[in-house]
Amino acid sequence: MLTEKAAGHKRKSPRRNVRLRGKGTKAPGREAVFVLRLMYFFFKKLVFAVFLKVLTLVFIFAYDYITQTRFLALTEIKIIGNAVISDKELITASGLEMGTNLFSIDTDEVRQKLLSNEWIKEAEVERDLPFRIIFEVDEQEAMLCADLGHIFIVNTDGCVFKQALAENTQTMTTVRGLNIYDENW
Repeated sequence: MLTEKAAGHKRKSPRRNVRLRGKGTKAPGREAVFVLRLMYFFFKKLVFAVFLKVLTLVFIFAYDYITQTRFLALTEIKIIGNAVISDKELITASGLEMGTNLFSIDTDEVRQKLLSNEWIKEAEVERDLPFRIIFEVDEQEAMLCADLGHIFIVNTDGCVFKQALAENTQTMTTVRGLNIYDENW
């Protein structure tokens, strides 16, 4: 093997006393390093806060677009389980209008509106994307009429749920001579 001298290489001695700073400058002290690290820490926090605000704005605009777009407009209402109440009555009771955005509809509020009808025992309201909403209703089953001073309709559970109209009393049996008794009255 050739030695370094024989190969034409000179061995360089390590440099000493090399100044990386200008003449008369000192290395930063501990205080300066602390301040720089503190500034870097707060800069990272500031960047993160700005990122969160921008992300929040993106979500707000996306929500507005989804709840206002015409691509998700209500064009059909499907009703399941009604026999006594007509589809038109249920749609009117729901307060929905064709063309309303499906995501702007509060299904719980629509359900409560449907349940306000005495004939509805239970109701479910579901979105069927992209353009339909489904009402699934369970109606009261009238068993008989009870004369309690006024004539009321009694369901199959034995509960009075509605004051009877003239057309209801003609098709059902009417029970007379009952008295209302409740310890809490």
